[in-house]
Amino acid sequence: QKRDACERCDVFLKNAVIQFELDVNARRFSGQAVPILDDFGQEEGKTIVLHDVTDLRRAKEDAEQSAAQLAVLNSVSRAAAGSLELDSILDASLASMIGGTMADAGFIHTGEAGSAEMVLVAAQGIDDSFRDVLAKIPQGTGCPGHVVESGGSVLENNLDQLGAAAQAAVDAGFHSYVGAPLMIKKEIVGVISLVAVEPDAFTNDDKQLLSMIGIKVGMAMDNANLFSQTIEFANQDQARSRIAATLASGFKVEANFEEFAQTMKELVDYDRISVVIGSGENAKSVTPPSMKTLTIPLKANSSEKPNTAAGWVQQHLQPYLANDIEKEMNFDEQPELVEQGMKSQVNIPLIVKGKALGSLNLTSVRTSAFDEETLKKLQPIADQLALALDSQRL
Repeated sequence: QKRDACERCDVFLKNAVIQFELDVNARRFSGQAVPILDDFGQEEGKTIVLHDVTDLRRAKEDAEQSAAQLAVLNSVSRAAAGSLELDSILDASLASMIGGTMADAGFIHTGEAGSAEMVLVAAQGIDDSFRDVLAKIPQGTGCPGHVVESGGSVLENNLDQLGAAAQAAVDAGFHSYVGAPLMIKKEIVGVISLVAVEPDAFTNDDKQLLSMIGIKVGMAMDNANLFSQTIEFANQDQARSRIAATLASGFKVEANFEEFAQTMKELVDYDRISVVIGSGENAKSVTPPSMKTLTIPLKANSSEKPNTAAGWVQQHLQPYLANDIEKEMNFDEQPELVEQGMKSQVNIPLIVKGKALGSLNLTSVRTSAFDEETLKKLQPIADQLALALDSQRL
């Protein structure tokens, strides 16, 4: 009776029964060591009971891992759904990934197919020196370049073994890397990367998770780009309407050109604008007061080669487009444009009834700033401007 009472005693169960776990040959066991009591309640041995809980523990860990991955995915999805601002989406995605993995830092590069380099657009957890290294990465170099070349996720848990390809990350104190492509309509448009100080910090589950994140972030980028384009198109439509109203309401070049130039800025990104009226010795150039007038004369006539792009477009009744002024140097004013920091230009003739009345001229400090799409935007404006100038002449 004394033994039975002891074995049923809560104090005995709490203090005498030992609960333990141990690993044996890659298996996990949960065990109990229960004292064996004699008739007087004295311990005379122990009963050891073992339960193999390996599969149960793995199922529990898998469930916890799945829940953690789902939490990260949901967090990224909420960030993508809650904003159309690309910077906010990228920052929130990085924060979710860093918080849901063993990562100590993360960064995102973007770069269209065929571009020479990838550009850093978001980063968390890195210092300024490493940020400078990551700012622009030539395509095909470093771990992000490996992601693009492979077309899929990449896991590197010992960056020290990669040599020069990962030296910048190692110098910054990171030894593990996992990266995944950002996808838009099956095209790689960037790379999301995570790094960790410890070696072997990431798992294949992290690699798979980041791959799914890459797809979601790519979709969010696509939506943000579409939204941005919609806003841009709406703003350009408003700008075109204001330009048309300005030109139709008694437009005077000298008096109204500043207003015209400011509205044109909303339609096309440029750094210098002018209108040349007439040709030959009577040509006149009008620029906004804030911009420097070129000193090169604007004379042009049919008997000699025009010395300016403005004269050339009037003579040939077609636009002139230069993607790199310094390399082309076709006209006398171009060295002066280069001195002012201009690198590309577009000139469009102002034509009424088959006759050129002048030209609309734009330049930019960026190479290849203008293209055929720019000409499509500018041609209706040039036509309206030509009609306004013709009405003044009459």
